[in-house]
Amino acid sequence: MLERYDNSKLSRQQKITKKIALFDLENKIKQEEQFPFHDYPLNQIGGIHLNMVQFMTDIHPIRSKTEARAYIDRLNMFDEVFGSSMETLNAQKDAGIFPPRFVFDHVIRQLNEFINADEGNPIRDVFERKINDSELGFDDEFKAELMNDLNLAIEESVNPSFQLLLDFMTATLPMADPNDGVWSLPNGDEFYALRLKVYTTTDYTAEEIHNIGLSEVERISKRMQSILACLLYTSDAADDLLC
Repeated sequence: MLERYDNSKLSRQQKITKKIALFDLENKIKQEEQFPFHDYPLNQIGGIHLNMVQFMTDIHPIRSKTEARAYIDRLNMFDEVFGSSMETLNAQKDAGIFPPRFVFDHVIRQLNEFINADEGNPIRDVFERKINDSELGFDDEFKAELMNDLNLAIEESVNPSFQLLLDFMTATLPMADPNDGVWSLPNGDEFYALRLKVYTTTDYTAEEIHNIGLSEVERISKRMQSILACLLYTSDAADDLLC
């Protein structure tokens, strides 16, 4: 569809936008076709185990009785959502792709902390705080009913979903990648080259980009030294500032 836009009829800005969109899409298609599992769906800073909790606590509104009940309805769907994520995790396992050991350690800790949080469960705490907002005007009987339903949802859907991920991570822990770089994954060098292209919009090799980085550090350091000399800082002071 993008290719069908006639460049002769586009403004300069539209041509740039089209070129950027095509560049992004072509790289995304290539990654999905050649490296569909070169990613870590569960990691220490993201993944369904963190994103779902964040959605419920930070994004899901509770401004009415309907939205309060919807909150609980969504908790009762955790088992379905987490279950579908297992398809990707198992496909990744079949492809022989596993995160580094430190990722396993962090994720397993996070999952255990959530499951064993008798006190301080964020899903429960945020919900309880929101339904107790005096502006909502929920009566005590309704709030008690909501909390009962929420606790049941956590027991029957949420916690089992986290346990499902924990069981998988524990079972596959012995297969953790002993290395931290994607180069160690199947076709890792090719994947890394694609990621470099995505982030730099160039076809530079990893070595070329590394050398550019080294030369830039040297250039900037020399420029800093020159400025410090102009400001009459001593060499000792300059060394301190550069640190």
